[in-house]
This record gives sequence, structure tokens and C-alpha cells, in this order.
Amino acid sequence: GCLSIPGIRGVVPRYQAIEVEYTTRNGNLHRQKLTDFVARIFQHESDHLDGIVFLDRVESTQELMTEQEYQQQIVQQK
Repeated sequence: GCLSIPGIRGVVPRYQAIEVEYTTRNGNLHRQKLTDFVARIFQHESDHLDGIVFLDRVESTQELMTEQEYQQQIVQQK
């Protein structure tokens, strides 16, 4: 899901582990490995910088669901 597209959820394939390189505000170059949820969120936010929203990455529209369906099917099963 995404705050840019409220009320809709979808399955988006993402890498489970990534390595990123970035420059700090002070101009220092850093390299960092990110995994699991943090890697997923980083990829999501990086997509936004490229003008991509999660709907652009959904492999099948059949995997889309409303927030209410998500809460009923996914969250309540845990």
C-alpha cells in the first residue's frame, strides 16, 4: 500500500536484500546493506523519486484489493 494511493493494496515483488550507496548532507559517501522490511521500504521510496508508484510494479491486477479486504484477509489471519 501507499499513502499516494489510499485504500488500495497490492502484491509487489521486491528484493529481500539490497546494497545502497548514498551521500550524506556533509558530502560523505556511505554504502549500506538493507534487508527485509527496510529493504522493501527503501525500494518503495526510491521508486517515488523516479516517479513510480506501486501500481506500476503490480504484476497482476487480480492481486489488488481494498484496504478493508486486506485487513480482513491478511491482517486478521496473523
